[in-house]
Amino acid sequence: MQIKEKPIIIKLNPSFYSKGAILQTIKDFSSVCSSDLEKKSKFLITINPKKGIDKNELAHEFCNYCLGLMNQ
Repeated sequence: MQIKEKPIIIKLNPSFYSKGAILQTIKDFSSVCSSDLEKKSKFLITINPKKGIDKNELAHEFCNYCLGLMNQ
């Protein structure tokens, strides 16, 4: 996992994260951020937090939530 700010860009390895889990996470986090998904050698997720949301915490919670979906 790599996280860059302004906007938040998360790079996730497709060996560990499925596209379906990422899309579900994007849907479930829609109340706190808007997100876009792009697939290259890794999944690139661009996240724009809504006002008042901590960027660092959001990025980590997004990844943890997505990883949790992989175990269901």
